[in-house]
Formats: sequence, structure tokens, C-alpha cells
Amino acid sequence: MVPQKGSPAIDAGDRPGAPETDQRGIKRPNGSGVDIGAAEYTLAEATVASNRRIRLNFSGVPDAEYRLQESSDLVSWSSRTNRLPAVQGFVSFEVEIGDCPRFFRTVAE
Repeated sequence: MVPQKGSPAIDAGDRPGAPETDQRGIKRPNGSGVDIGAAEYTLAEATVASNRRIRLNFSGVPDAEYRLQESSDLVSWSSRTNRLPAVQGFVSFEVEIGDCPRFFRTVAE
């Protein structure tokens, strides 16, 4: 089971001897320390940034680059942003929302 936001297991593990990745292949540590348990905590959240804008935050591999893509049908995807680095393992995109429903995903570069 993946630790939930605020769990005392997040960043509380012993790094010496910890596997390089969790059971899903997520690189450890994904934060300031390794998490206790088989799965490393990953953040994915959307918040309202301002009128008609949302901020999408997620955790990724530190120093890797990510691009945000969007779709209206989950079949055709187009890039919404340039590549952004995961600074200390976290990436934040801010996007304007339109009138039609859209789906977002991140793609590692």
C-alpha cells in the first residue's frame, strides 16, 4: 500500500540497505528520505491557482524532465508545455482551463 499524504512512514525509513526503487519501479528516495514500506509516496494533486487556472503538482524522479499533455478524448494527446525539471523530485504546471472537459497526463522526457 502506498503511504498517504501526511503519513509518518514518509521519509522515515533507513536509507542504508534500502532498494534503489520501490515495488512499482519508482526511484528511492522520492523526497528527503526513503519511505517505510514497499511503496514510495508520490504526490499528484490539482488546486485552483486563480480564476480559470489550475496548478497540477506531482512527484517524479529528481532532475528528470517532464512535459504536460492534454486530451479531450483520452485517445489523441498534444503537448501543453515545454519540458520542466523535477526539482527535488517535484514538478508543478499551471494551466488555463477552457470550456470543454480535458484530461491531463505527464510524460517523462
